[in-house]
Amino acid sequence: IYSIEGQGTAVWCRFDTAPALEQDWAIGAVNVPYPGERYSGDGWGAWTVDGRLLVAVADGIGHGALAHEASTRAIEVIGRSPERRPGDLLHRLHEVLKSTRGAALGLAMLGGSLEYAGVGNTTGTLCTPTRIQHVVSLHGTVGHTLRTVKSYDYPWSRAATLILMTDGLQTRIDYQRYPGLMRRWPALIAGVLFRDYVRGRDDATVVVVRAAEAREA
Repeated sequence: IYSIEGQGTAVWCRFDTAPALEQDWAIGAVNVPYPGERYSGDGWGAWTVDGRLLVAVADGIGHGALAHEASTRAIEVIGRSPERRPGDLLHRLHEVLKSTRGAALGLAMLGGSLEYAGVGNTTGTLCTPTRIQHVVSLHGTVGHTLRTVKSYDYPWSRAATLILMTDGLQTRIDYQRYPGLMRRWPALIAGVLFRDYVRGRDDATVVVVRAAEAREA
């Protein structure tokens, strides 16, 4: 439960237990389609490789079934080669998605550091107890226009939280409004951010990741 006076209360419940990704990582997400659509044009996934975690968020261009096809294909391809570096995966995805509408993509590899590569309107935010830092995504559309691919390295600690979002949520988030939120379960964090910042006119996805022992029971 997370409750702030004047901002409402959010409750996270789990009724069944899915297989754990790995005990080292805690992950939560919200993925909601464009209002009235059956399929979400966004997708996300997470995979562990030799103690590291690869997290991806994909936003198929537009919405509906064709956007869903692009994002789903991207996540499937990433899942078949999760050991690849984020920049290498973006090059591979650019070829694969040429027969689709294309997608915006953000990929993060977490281990001793955070390696991030993004193209298009996905955003990433690295939250620590002392700093809020936005990670860099470059302009373009994977599958159609990919002028530059570049990976960026950021410090990563077990007290940090990574938030990846598609443009179905507003990008200007005031994290200072939420004292103590980053210590809660990632699914609860994702739900609160979705509640307060969803635009309501696009598919919307927010994925929250951090080290498992940093979470609050």
